[in-house]
Amino acid sequence: MQIKRNVSVHCLLLFVCMLSVSSADQSVGEASGLIERFDLRHSPLKLESVGGKDNYIEALGEQASIWGTAAGALEAWAYPFKLAGNLTMEFSTDGGKAFAPVSGLLIGQTATPQMAQLHYAGKRFKMTQTLFVPRNLPGGAMLLDIDSSVDLQIAVSFKVSLAPMLMNTKDKPAVHWDSANKLLRAVEKDRKVELLVWSPLATLHEITQSLPYYPDYFDKYKYAYIHASSGTYFLAACGNYYRQTGDIDFIRRNFGKLRKMLDWCASAVDDDDGLLRIGPKEWGSSESSFAVGKDTQMEGMWLCALRQMEYLAKAMDDSKLAERCRRMAREAQASIEQKFWDEDLSS
Repeated sequence: MQIKRNVSVHCLLLFVCMLSVSSADQSVGEASGLIERFDLRHSPLKLESVGGKDNYIEALGEQASIWGTAAGALEAWAYPFKLAGNLTMEFSTDGGKAFAPVSGLLIGQTATPQMAQLHYAGKRFKMTQTLFVPRNLPGGAMLLDIDSSVDLQIAVSFKVSLAPMLMNTKDKPAVHWDSANKLLRAVEKDRKVELLVWSPLATLHEITQSLPYYPDYFDKYKYAYIHASSGTYFLAACGNYYRQTGDIDFIRRNFGKLRKMLDWCASAVDDDDGLLRIGPKEWGSSESSFAVGKDTQMEGMWLCALRQMEYLAKAMDDSKLAERCRRMAREAQASIEQKFWDEDLSS
């Protein structure tokens, strides 16, 4: 299980994972730090329905709540503060190479006075997500009950808020990751609100935060990311840097690298439309854009990168490269407008 960065009054949100273990292998839960399966007793008052993406779901207490739509993003509250929003889950069965939203596997939901449940079923695993909020405490828990025939990774993402109800905050909360206790702590600037997020399997997602655990990572692996769009951000960043600073010496020192990166990006261009392709084992602009061939954000960044490289080429008096970038940008822009623009929706 992975927890992505961006998480969030004197309260505790628990993310607990419970796996199925046979009687012959009861040591699995203890050895891995997981919690062995236990029965969840339903109330005599119970409502059940088939999965519907617009179905409302909530776990409510007197001081806290977790609520949202069944196949959408959830929000967590400890009144009167919004702790976090955009809480979603994705799964991977191929070692983390590709993730897909669990919402696409939703088959049903259950509501009782003390908890709310969402039920998912895939080809190789099934999972029940239970949301629980105590009656009179400012916190909540999410329990994952999983049966899987394959190694499974679950990525939970959510965005810290810590804003008072119907208000916004000017400063972002300070976030600290306690690796020893697998605890994420977010604190509002004036220390009026504090959020603790814990899971027995929690790890942070970003490469830079993982490096302390793998200090020799770049000795073993040449690249940090498998996003097909990574190179476009490098080219765009250098163009923006020069526009803001006028540091031509920096551009001159790194112009060879910029040209190599442009050539690498160009090698992934589809000759039919001038747009970047997402490889079969790569991600596009996000972990969820795989097996689609192309995505809008990546193509927009490709167009931005080409325009920035044309600008840098002119600064380096390389008219041939500038013309090449201008030509590729024209083709990419025309394809974006043709393939990604919906006139009826004006989007």
